[in-house]
Amino acid sequence: MSSSSCPHTTLLTTPSPNAALAGYTQPAPQKRVAATTASGRAHKDAQAPSPWTFPAPLILPEDELSFDPSYPPQSFRSWKQEKERNPVTPERKTIYIAAPPDVDATEAYIREWARSPKLDRTNGDIAQPCAKDIVEYLAAFYYPLPVRLLPALFRLTTWDDLRSLKSKSKSTPPAVIKHVALAHGDPCTRIRVRMTKQGVYTHQLNLNDLLDAAIESLPDDAYAILLLVDHDIYESDDDDFACGRAYGGSRVAVVSSARYHPGLDTEQGLEREHAWPASHCSAYVRQMCEGAGDDNPRPKKKKKKASKIWDDHEPGPADSPLQAAISALAVPPTSKSLIGATTNLLYLSRLALTSSHELGHCFGLDHCVYYACLMDGAASLAEDIRGAPYLCAICTVKVGAAGEEASEMNGDGAAVTRGKGKPWVKDAIAVTSRAELERNRRLHTLCIRWEAGDMFRAFGAWLGARIAELEEELKEE
Repeated sequence: MSSSSCPHTTLLTTPSPNAALAGYTQPAPQKRVAATTASGRAHKDAQAPSPWTFPAPLILPEDELSFDPSYPPQSFRSWKQEKERNPVTPERKTIYIAAPPDVDATEAYIREWARSPKLDRTNGDIAQPCAKDIVEYLAAFYYPLPVRLLPALFRLTTWDDLRSLKSKSKSTPPAVIKHVALAHGDPCTRIRVRMTKQGVYTHQLNLNDLLDAAIESLPDDAYAILLLVDHDIYESDDDDFACGRAYGGSRVAVVSSARYHPGLDTEQGLEREHAWPASHCSAYVRQMCEGAGDDNPRPKKKKKKASKIWDDHEPGPADSPLQAAISALAVPPTSKSLIGATTNLLYLSRLALTSSHELGHCFGLDHCVYYACLMDGAASLAEDIRGAPYLCAICTVKVGAAGEEASEMNGDGAAVTRGKGKPWVKDAIAVTSRAELERNRRLHTLCIRWEAGDMFRAFGAWLGARIAELEEELKEE
């Protein structure tokens, strides 16, 4: 992206013209403000945040909300009242990250499934993201909750029904293999294997089986566990592939790094130039909307109404988070050592964001429809990499409140009471402002360290501008 041919001169902070055609309308500002409160009512004189901090979702053709524009919003109040949501308690507040399963050398064919035949010698040497880096990122993202690497490794090995075969290891015919075993200590879960024809990967592991294995390994003190896998995964027979899934009520999530390999971008039709934050580039959005319209002619009145959005748009404030993120892309790293890390950090950033998203579901967060947000749904890999890395104003309140729950519970998991025996209820915005500031500072430190990666450099700039906004807001309290 550092060699981008598009200057991203103007940015779009409102939904694209396709949103109206699809039937999506962003909730009104007062409704968005009300969605951040425990009462469900907007505070007097409260204003929605600037769209240059939290822009609207783009809703490009074939995006998730373009297919389902009426998906119900989840306010802070509805999140708080969700019966299936697990509260954070002093006894269960740790987030565990399980590194990708190990594979014995004698069963190397299982390891080979994690390498795509579409990779050549040039792009096939990109290292898999390190689980410790994911732990560090998530520890900042979900601060103050502890995030730890699961001590014992998972192991992928042969399922018992193969041991009776005379042929084994590398000589085992791939077509015969329908199951493998995922072991964690003594427990062992059977994982279905699907062979693909001329696919990006030759074999895929079943996502639901992996989730079952994660449930079996859940530590007693875990709020949630995230299992990372290097292999390509699928959820059902109708799916081509999946990148991740969470069973929030069961406290488990699985994320695969397979499809995020930068060496597969061309094969999968992914455009890096307009990944976030450049996904808000007006010229790009216009091209995407008009390109989709070529095959689906629209009424002239709708075309005229939709095109007005381009006439009214101007460059954003230079000190706004979104504009700062775009500006950061124009200043690529100059050190050769940093340039060499660019592709590896691109890989890491993709896995880090999806890991953050899936763990968000474990905290009870539904897909967001209010803003461009980490918790937005994604109907494709293309929409995935266009997505924002931050939590919006509403989802931030939810995560902030979850982080406060453990400190507001006693040893029996009951709410701490104050005054006349009534549960102590804080204003959600006041509770989370300082916590958001500290989380953003920790994320900012990481992004500066990893600034050779375009996403991290842009996110670092966004965070820097957002930190300045929060510090100013806290001064006014």
